[in-house]
Order: sequence, then structure tokens, then C-alpha cells
Amino acid sequence: MSNIKRSLPEDFDVTDPKDQSGAVMVGEPTVADFALKDLWFAVKAIEKNANKLGLGDLEELYHAKKTLDRVIKSIEIPF
Repeated sequence: MSNIKRSLPEDFDVTDPKDQSGAVMVGEPTVADFALKDLWFAVKAIEKNANKLGLGDLEELYHAKKTLDRVIKSIEIPF
């Protein structure tokens, strides 16, 4: 069981509007929104400083690329 489910009261009902008072409102930034913003800044910083990176950094960059490719594919699959 996830930590979130364990932290909820036993009688919590997601279909009951009174139990959804803490729900994220439409338009509010999500964790993913913040992560994408951070990713964009990180990519721009790497691009700007690419001439200072060494061959040892390539392995990490390739690993990050493979991970991002998997995430992109998982998002594209339903479409």
C-alpha cells in the first residue's frame, strides 16, 4: 500500500466531494510542471557549458536521454 493511502483515514472516499477539499485545482502547477521547468533550465545550462564537459559526462547524458526517451514513449503510447 502506498504511503499516501496509509496516511488517509479509513473512511476517506474519493467520490465524495467533501473529501476532495485538498484536491489540486485546475491551473495550479503540479510537481511535474515544476520538474519540467527545472529540466528545461538544466538542459539550457548543459548546452551553454557543453565545452566544459568531458567524456566521463557522456555516460550520464546518454543515461538521461534513455530515461527521457522512455518517459516520452510512455506519454505517447495512449495517443
